[in-house]
Amino acid sequence: LPDSCDGPGNLPGQDYLGCSSRQWTSEVKRDGVQLFLIGSLPLSSSIDLFGKAGLIRWNADYQGYERSAIYSFPTDPGYYNPFLGRQNSPTASSDDGTDMAAGIGINLRTDSPFSVRADLTYYDFDDTDSVYVLQLMALYNFK
Repeated sequence: LPDSCDGPGNLPGQDYLGCSSRQWTSEVKRDGVQLFLIGSLPLSSSIDLFGKAGLIRWNADYQGYERSAIYSFPTDPGYYNPFLGRQNSPTASSDDGTDMAAGIGINLRTDSPFSVRADLTYYDFDDTDSVYVLQLMALYNFK
């Protein structure tokens, strides 16, 4: 029996009518395109602060599968057939949207074509709590 069957209903003197076991398997595929306007403020010959504001156009596809098993504990001690059945339910959904994003960061330039950038971006998705992305990037500047 699943661990969820060991609960308060299984105390002496109480009828325990049943419990269930549930498992989910899921996969989410996401993709998107971002467009930002970036402004920078040079602090020195090798350090820039920057801010950015823009939009993200995104798509998300969800596919999942729920497996449930239902168990019962009849009150008659002479009868014991705990397993009642299984329920297998596939589910799928898709969503897309265009939302705002903004960020700040610092760019560290070197004497070579390489530079390093750190960036913190906030995404304002409608149906989601705060989403922040912290990135550390190595850049190569073509001249």
